[in-house]
Order: sequence, then structure tokens, then C-alpha cells
Amino acid sequence: MTERRLFWGLVALLLIPVWSVGYFPTTDGPSHVYNAWILRQYGNVQEYPLFQQYYEIDWRPIPNWLSHAALALLMFPFDPRTAEKLLVSGYVVLLAGAARFLAGSVDLEKRPEKRWLAWLALPLIYNQLLHLGFYGFCLSVGLCLLAVGTWWRHRDRPGPGLAVKLNLLLLLCWFSHIVSLVLALASIGVLWLVTLRGRPFKRHLLHVLILAPQVVLPLWFVQAQGGVTTPAGPGSRGLWLSLLGLRVLYRFGREQVWIGIAVAVLFLVLAALTLVGRKTWREEDGFLIAALLAVVLYFVSPEGIAGGLLMKSRLSLYPWLLLIPWLAPRLGDRGRTAVLAAIGIVTVFQITMLVHWYRLLQPEIREFLAAAEPIEPDSRVLPLVFRRNAASLPVDVLGHALGWVDAEKGLVDWGNYEAMTGHFPVRFRPETGLSDIYALEAHPGELNIRAYKSRTDYVFTWRMPPGSRMNRVLGQQFKPLAEQGPARVYRRKGRKS
Repeated sequence: MTERRLFWGLVALLLIPVWSVGYFPTTDGPSHVYNAWILRQYGNVQEYPLFQQYYEIDWRPIPNWLSHAALALLMFPFDPRTAEKLLVSGYVVLLAGAARFLAGSVDLEKRPEKRWLAWLALPLIYNQLLHLGFYGFCLSVGLCLLAVGTWWRHRDRPGPGLAVKLNLLLLLCWFSHIVSLVLALASIGVLWLVTLRGRPFKRHLLHVLILAPQVVLPLWFVQAQGGVTTPAGPGSRGLWLSLLGLRVLYRFGREQVWIGIAVAVLFLVLAALTLVGRKTWREEDGFLIAALLAVVLYFVSPEGIAGGLLMKSRLSLYPWLLLIPWLAPRLGDRGRTAVLAAIGIVTVFQITMLVHWYRLLQPEIREFLAAAEPIEPDSRVLPLVFRRNAASLPVDVLGHALGWVDAEKGLVDWGNYEAMTGHFPVRFRPETGLSDIYALEAHPGELNIRAYKSRTDYVFTWRMPPGSRMNRVLGQQFKPLAEQGPARVYRRKGRKS
């Protein structure tokens, strides 16, 4: 009982970074907020007349629907920024609870104290994927663990109840991210194979029938998007260092490298202690095989496939999380207390540093957003962000930060990358004429600004070099309206305010 209270108390502390600042600093988060706001207000033509004119809803069963739909629903009682924080808070609680559920699934009746191993997942919650704003994927990790744990708990009792629960979890997983659905199916497949012996064939056939519907949507998606891959980056040595050092936790400062190494060492020590004295095979060793399979997938996967990127970073979380239910170190009460204390200290240190980093970024985020104030509501804006990283920390928290303003003012943003990918619920209407998202994101100074004049009311620039060619070109097509710090706002010549 005490351990459980301490666990959830630590989870509550993990919510502090989210609510300690006005703006949760991520790369893509503001873009998700903006597009969820479009979903929320799509039928409100009187207040937001441009949304239906330039956007349409993609009702196909594509991934990323869950996070956007959840955000849109939260925006009914709450403002967009609060809704975003509530979604991130839900992710924190979901992943912590899912890890505890999975850890307690093995020998639940004989050793319910195995739930304490879920503490190992707590330092993994604030990872690189969250700080990139990959909300859909983050939610999918917890759903994946819940699906695997549900199958394991009911593996000897397949029936309608399991079919409904498991397919619902896997469907939610699909609507969050395809990678986690594939990992869930692969892990369940491994566990199913290691539990074949000694069980009736009919029971195993039922498991196959229960899971069969889940292959339909992934096959459709890959066929619809195409299987184009992006080659992997670093060599095997770099991949090993990233995996074993938990570099997926790194985003803001070197302290995160220390946290990653400390957590990885703790995992490996507990794994070594689990193997000490082991002479017989146990069914739960299937989780070790599933974790090793995740390692293999991490190494052989491309960096991107079917339009999705950072595959290796996404996959690098799973070997550690799938290892948790396999761990069974014989530590005794004192040993377990020492491990819990170590994890608690690392987690509290991580929380302290995150609050420090988040607050350090706030002044520049507020400066960025305040500079866009002259842009009138119900306008079309072209953002030219020449430096996406903040000056205080070398992280991209400004590249899509205009999304918060877009939502507040009901703007059409030609830098809305989501609306061009086909991976998200909101997309530009075909007749709109898509913007050059690559140039906007990577080389704003080379953009053909003349192609945008007729469909752009305002241009917002951030840290545009004084001698930039774009500075001269903009002066020919647009009129300078306001300048605040490193930001400038231009209005199309001939447009009346």
C-alpha cells in the first residue's frame, strides 16, 4: 500500500513541469493545438469563416486521430493551451499506469509486489518524442503496454470478453500511431509462440482469430501511403550508444545524458540479478524475447517509412519498457527500497531540471507570440522562421509556435505542415494550392514569395538576416507593418485593415 501511494505521488510530481509554465515547450505541439482547434471550430463558420474555405476533414481511419480528437474534445470546456496541458498530463498518467499494469500482469496472483518495477518507467516519460510534440505516438506507447498486459492476463481464457477489450485497445493504438500497433502485435505474437506448449490447439486458434482484424488497417495504410523509406543515419556503434545510453531522453541539457545512463545501468543491473540462479525456462521469459525483438527492429528499421520519421528514436523506448515485466530480481525489502529510492531521486532531479529548462524558454516564446499581435483575425499568414531554435537553449520550440496564435485568431497558416502530409485529420483543400513546406521549414530565404502574394494577407518573419534577399523581395510585394525585436510583420499591399 505504501509503495503504491509513493508511486502515484511521484506520478503527481511528474505533472509539475507541465503546469509550471504558460506554454508547454515542444516542436510540433502548437501545430497539433492549431489543427485540433480547426476540428473543434470547423462548423463555426460565423466566428471562423476561413477554416471551411481552406481546410477539409480527412475522415479516413488514419493514425493521429486519437490525439487530435481528444484535444478537440478538451477544447469544448477549456481553452487550447489548457487542453494541451491536460492531454500531456493524461499521457503521463496513462504511461505510468500502463507500465504498472503490465509489470503486475506476470504472476499477478503469486507475486503482486512486482508492480513496483513500474517505477523504472517513470524517468522514461519525459522523452525526446514528447518534447518533439509527438503526442499521438506518446499516447500509443501506453496503449501498447495495456494491450500486451491484457493479452497476457487473459491468455488462458480467450473469448468474446478478451476479443472486445483487446481489439478496442489495439484500435485506439492504431488511431495513435502505427509503430506502437505493430510492436503490440509483434510482442503478443512472441508471447503467444512461447506459450504454445501444453495448451489446446483450439485455444491458440481463438487467439489468432481475435487478432486477425488488426492487420487490415496497417496493410491499407502502407498501400495508401506507399512504402518509401528514409535511410538510417548513424552506424551500428552510434546506434548502440544511443540505445544503451537512453539518448531518447536527451533534449535540453547534458544532465539528461546522465539521467539516461543512470536509468540504463539500473535496468541492466536488475536484468543481471534476474538471471542469477536461473536454471529453468519460464513463460514470462517471452517478455525478454519481445524486448530483444524490439532491439532487432530498432537496428534494422529505416529512419523513416511511409512518411513517418524518427523510427529509431520511437523504437528505442520499447526494449526497456518490454523488459519491465520480465525482471524478477531477488533483492529483499532493503534492496527493493534502495532501488525505489534511487529511481525516486533520479526522477525528482529530472523534474527539477525540466521545470528549470521550461521556464528558461518562456520569455522567448512569449516574445515570439507577442510579435504576431498585429496580425488581424480571420487572415491568411505566411510564417518565415529563419531560426527555429531558441536563443536560451538550442532546441526547436519556435518553428511551429505560431500555431497558438493561429488558433486564437482563426488564421489560415501556410506553414501548417500537417495539412499537407496526409497523416493527420485536417488537410488543405485540393483547390487551395499547397505551399512549399520543405522550403518553408528548411530554407525560408529561398521561398518564391511571389507565388504566395494573392493568397497571403500577412507575412510573419522571425530573425530574418538583415542582408537577406527575402528582405528585399518582401518589400516589393508587402508593406512593413510592425517590428518587435527580431520579428517583423508585413501586410499585403492593397489590403485594407
